[in-house]
Amino acid sequence: RIESWELSPDQVVLQPAMRALCRQARKAVSQMSSQQAAMVAWACARMGYRDEALLQALANHVSHTSLKLAPKAQGLSMLAWAYATLDFKHPALLSRLMQTAKAKAKWFQPQALSNLLWGLGHFKVCDQELLSLLAREAVYKVDDLKPLGITTILEAWAHAGFYNISLFAVAVPAARKQLPAFSPPTLV
Repeated sequence: RIESWELSPDQVVLQPAMRALCRQARKAVSQMSSQQAAMVAWACARMGYRDEALLQALANHVSHTSLKLAPKAQGLSMLAWAYATLDFKHPALLSRLMQTAKAKAKWFQPQALSNLLWGLGHFKVCDQELLSLLAREAVYKVDDLKPLGITTILEAWAHAGFYNISLFAVAVPAARKQLPAFSPPTLV
């Protein structure tokens, strides 16, 4: 669980409810679809609530789901974002996320692509094949990203030490076009 001083007053008030919800969710993990598991993990991260037993159970569940039943692109990005936000590393889940993202690369919406890359970047994932596939998709979607999304995508490649000329060729003009909308956090 994240320390209460890091939470908003609303989140502190909701701590007992989150404990109860997580306890119930742990009992239901085996009946959840991968997409439902992704939504539960995302909700915990959104509320700033880290229930390690639930996160472990969700990660185990998704990790052992067949590729055919794996989460949709949005669910993959929700899982990557949630586990990174809660700083909960689960190697089997990361492996499943990367494998599934390779198979579903073209289905990522711009923001989901950005969130996936941010989550993978948080855990220092440097899978060149995956990054190449996602770079190809980002080239077509970068104009639809907000400044934070552009920054996140470029940061993921920088952290991996991987330069993709096609991506940078479209990202730089897209960033220039939106330069007034960039804020200090997105300029770092």
